[in-house]
Amino acid sequence: MLFLVAVAAVLLTKTNMRFLTVIFLALAFTCSIGNKLDDANSYLDEVLIDYLPSALEAESLIAYEMPNFSHNHQERTSDGAVLNTKIFYWAGSLTGLQNVLRGKCEEPTWSSGNVSVVCRIFFADLQTEYKGRFQSIKGLDNPFGVHVRQFDFNLLIVARQVEVELEVTSSPRLQIPSLKQLNLVSRGDVSITFHTEASLSEDVTEGVEHRYNEFFDDLFSGPFKTALETAVASVRYPKSQ
Repeated sequence: MLFLVAVAAVLLTKTNMRFLTVIFLALAFTCSIGNKLDDANSYLDEVLIDYLPSALEAESLIAYEMPNFSHNHQERTSDGAVLNTKIFYWAGSLTGLQNVLRGKCEEPTWSSGNVSVVCRIFFADLQTEYKGRFQSIKGLDNPFGVHVRQFDFNLLIVARQVEVELEVTSSPRLQIPSLKQLNLVSRGDVSITFHTEASLSEDVTEGVEHRYNEFFDDLFSGPFKTALETAVASVRYPKSQ
């Protein structure tokens, strides 16, 4: 009887030890994952706060010069005249890229000896200002000939909560990270308003958002990506323990 009790005690002890070992390994794994995620968050914070502003300045992105463009329209009015309208937009300037916030980072992953981390970043308020001029020429079939209407205006485009996803990869041996991917997830909530001293009924915002989106995509796939690549490579990752 005493022998059986002793055997049962040993088995119970081994069972408890196995259970405790499983719990310990699970806790260790959780802590390890948490530390890796904390390291990724700290790395990206350092990139965005300490290095991205100067990289943006080097690429002339603190006040980014947006392309000029124009919009043409022709129609025949009810009195049979031909109305040619042209709207010019110039001196475009986009600001707010330096006010970037880190969103959620995913758990770092490993592949072929390299570590990769995927994160989201947000721009709370990007503002673009344009100067503009509306010009319409109406050909009249009467002694008065041609009627010209012209006025200047200021255009404001605001994009709120713009969301971008980036992926950074690095070799633990070299610790020189690089930007693997940059994707514009959302252009955010876009509003377009204008101001003019003229009394008018014409809409000078027609077609603006389409062209703005094209310029916006070019910005993030071009000069902003270049600036971010510079900032990403300026901070060691992953850092030696």
